[in-house]
Amino acid sequence: MNKRKFLPGALFSLFLSLFFSLPGCSEEDQPAFVKHSQQLSATIVEEASGTRTTLGDDPTNRKVDVLWHPGDAIGVFGADGGSNVRFTTEGVAISQDGRTTVFETTETTPSGDLTAYYPFQQEAAMISGGGLQLTMPATQSYGTSQTGIVRPDPGANMMVGKGKDGTIAFRNLFAILRFTLGGSDGQLVKQVVFSDLSGKPVSGKFSVIWNDDLPEALFPETAGSSDQRILLMCGDGVPLSTQTLTKFYLIVPARNYSKGFQLEFIFADGTKITRTIGTTGGKNLQKNMLYPVGDLFPDQDDKISYKMHPKASVITNERFDLIRSASLNKESYALTINVMTGFAPQKDEMILINRTSADLPNGYVGRVKSISG
Repeated sequence: MNKRKFLPGALFSLFLSLFFSLPGCSEEDQPAFVKHSQQLSATIVEEASGTRTTLGDDPTNRKVDVLWHPGDAIGVFGADGGSNVRFTTEGVAISQDGRTTVFETTETTPSGDLTAYYPFQQEAAMISGGGLQLTMPATQSYGTSQTGIVRPDPGANMMVGKGKDGTIAFRNLFAILRFTLGGSDGQLVKQVVFSDLSGKPVSGKFSVIWNDDLPEALFPETAGSSDQRILLMCGDGVPLSTQTLTKFYLIVPARNYSKGFQLEFIFADGTKITRTIGTTGGKNLQKNMLYPVGDLFPDQDDKISYKMHPKASVITNERFDLIRSASLNKESYALTINVMTGFAPQKDEMILINRTSADLPNGYVGRVKSISG
């Protein structure tokens, strides 16, 4: 069969590259952990995709691991006693897979049903109905692991959890944006500024409510100007290159951005470029999910335009109408599409579906991995 011809109802699959994995501490590298009475066991709920403090690109770039890190600190409230008690963990207490650890405190251990959050904040408080009041940092730091892998700021990667009898299960609160930027050799990015185009706050104080055991972060409708943006601080500057793309990560509130959101890149020479997403139909970001924004190439002539990757295709309305059905695997994020003649997928084509449907409520970005039919 000529592989360049496609029959009606041809099947092909896309795979979205989700982010990273970094191994936890090996028990062989540490002495045995001595247990005491003032301890809590904390487990990160393993979901279809997740994020946590220590993140790094897996060689396959296809999965997410959620891990505890030595020095992590949580705050814990007890229904029968104990208010915002600070617990910390050590490397020797972390399980080999990094998902479970033992936290310890020198204070009185909270009692009764437990409500906890990460990372510890001095001003955290319980509110009516068993919720929490926490603060989303207005600044995040660009950082890399010891091996040079870019990772999100762990201080902004917040989790909350409930439990009792000394055991707590944690879940993520926010979404992560991943964007890659190319530019002139030696060009330095000093800051990236994120904002909600509706003007709603994206940082500062917010509340956490519970639907059964599932948490939701709620920000106020209005706030001061300092809470209307998140700054990704890049230190002395992150260098760009014409040959490679530089990764950036931002942790942002998970919600429906009805008017879209904006990313502003500020360079060391004072110039800047602006990228807006979801201005026509909005953009819904769900917690515990990674959203690739796309490969961005600032045109140095006008400072505001972008070049799309040569193998990338934004699906037009006409091409979208040729999709008969779509099946999304929520664990692997692999997408199988049944299409009509005329869609004509290409191997390794990068497909951007910038519209929503019942099958794809958040659109889709992925690469064609296989074609059959």
